[in-house]
Amino acid sequence: MKTKIKRSLLAGAVALACGNALGAEYWLCAGTFDKNMPDGSVVKMWGYADVSNTTTYPANACPASGDAAYTAPGPQLNVADASLTVHLQNTLTEPTSLVIPGQTEADMVPVMIGNRVRSFTHEVAPASSGDYIWNNLRSGSYAYQTGTHPAKQVQMGFMARWLRMKPLTQPILVLTMIHR
Repeated sequence: MKTKIKRSLLAGAVALACGNALGAEYWLCAGTFDKNMPDGSVVKMWGYADVSNTTTYPANACPASGDAAYTAPGPQLNVADASLTVHLQNTLTEPTSLVIPGQTEADMVPVMIGNRVRSFTHEVAPASSGDYIWNNLRSGSYAYQTGTHPAKQVQMGFMARWLRMKPLTQPILVLTMIHR
């Protein structure tokens, strides 16, 4: 059986696959939904919904509580550049926030209650929205989550995956094995 190695330049295809590639910007909603468990029980959870697509979500409006758009873990955010902006809308009855452990957000100032930290960064009040901006992101895969009362809010479902790719500064050489 002969094996040939075919060389392919896939820089354009990779760039298209990255979605919001350069200077990524997402609109997320924080809300509630019901999760069906394997035993048939239903558990109330908190999750994120990606409302970046204005065709599906005109004016980036949040879906109603319980909508299938809310998921835990939340949607994957693909970023191929060094910056990310997330516009977070809070439909909950308590404040929440967004952090990426291992990355530093531009306005990362803890929220204190007395001498205790309630949130690792600025919060979005109920029925409000706020922006979270990361510049100079480091490459790698990270998880984003709430920075507010994480002992409670992460357990309720506020965590998700996030993928950071290196910028495409040169073509990528892909070797494909072809068997004959």
